[in-house]
Amino acid sequence: MRMSQAGVQPPTAPPAQVAQVAPPAPSDWSVRPPEREKYSQLFDSLQPVNGLIPGNKVKGVLLESKLPLQTLGKIWDLADQDKDGMLDRHEFIVAMHLVYKALEKHAVPTTLPPELRAKPPRPPSRPPSRPPSRPPSRP
Repeated sequence: MRMSQAGVQPPTAPPAQVAQVAPPAPSDWSVRPPEREKYSQLFDSLQPVNGLIPGNKVKGVLLESKLPLQTLGKIWDLADQDKDGMLDRHEFIVAMHLVYKALEKHAVPTTLPPELRAKPPRPPSRPPSRPPSRPPSRP
């Protein structure tokens, strides 16, 4: 039986228990191209060395969000996928995306959604190794 919703305001955010048990659908975690560009520019402004930004530099940016330290700790743990204490461009984009989602009242996921995981590094492209070609030997 369905009751009329007229005049009833929906809650501004789902209860914390529900948000923690049921994370947003995977598409909710995708980083849109304009967001990716914005986060990428911020990454460059932090002057990465060899494509990495140390945790102490990222910390200042994360603290500006005013999110609770516990939330920022979870975000760091998810974003620093190789656990080296530094963020590469992709990891930084993930961290910033999670920060903005948390500011929009989304619960930080307990595990990183697949669309935010780093793609495994590709091996250098080289032709498959095979023995040098020689004409067949004749008796």
